[in-house]
Amino acid sequence: MAAVPAAMAQATGGCGGAVVVIVCGVSGCGKSTVGKGVAERLRCPFYDADDFHSSENIAKMASGGPLTDGDRWPWLDRLAAVVQQHASRDEPAVLACSALKASYRAHLRAAAPPHQQSAVAMVLLDPPAAMLHAHLAARAAAAGTSPHFMPPSLLESQLEALERPPAHGGSRYVCRHRPAAGGRQAEQGHGDCWELVECAATTPVADPLLLHIEGQCCDLAGREAPCPHFPTAEECVHLVAAALRQVAGHLDCN
Repeated sequence: MAAVPAAMAQATGGCGGAVVVIVCGVSGCGKSTVGKGVAERLRCPFYDADDFHSSENIAKMASGGPLTDGDRWPWLDRLAAVVQQHASRDEPAVLACSALKASYRAHLRAAAPPHQQSAVAMVLLDPPAAMLHAHLAARAAAAGTSPHFMPPSLLESQLEALERPPAHGGSRYVCRHRPAAGGRQAEQGHGDCWELVECAATTPVADPLLLHIEGQCCDLAGREAPCPHFPTAEECVHLVAAALRQVAGHLDCN
């Protein structure tokens, strides 16, 4: 596994405070696994949005039908109630939810009381499409006779619906993959790390993210290039914890 910088490793201890972290992304991106890991670091409850779908929604997806806005809004209202409950009581929680559109994320953020909306932290996991297909295929094979109600065939409809943040100013932090310098370590994949990078502030956006994790990298000369790599679930947890630690001074992270 690629190494995580020491500053990120220090952010994996327990954290307490009023914050609701929402880990977003399409099916197969790892949001449930990462969300559970973040909840362990925060020592707080974890909620999976899949558990809040109506039986009608589950049946529709299981039959291969993509959900419409009309299908999703009642589901989002139930999730918003969870956000409101925790934010109004100053109780941290982590929610894994696709939240594909900016309007969905805004709806969840607005569920918190006005003085707490800045404490709702959105994280978007955005792996390459090939990795998503591989994850879903592996999940389907492992499930056997008890498949997940979200079939791999619906991934394309989710990718079409996904609204990513603007390239500039849409996310406070992004991550960058920095490869090893070379030689035997580089050949074996040792010495690489994922770096948390703060984005330059531009004009305010309506759908700000705390962190956008996607498959981008910098080579040794600092040039950005598309990257087939994506952080492991554990590395994503480290990155989220590090971002929370940077922006939430009231959090007790050690």
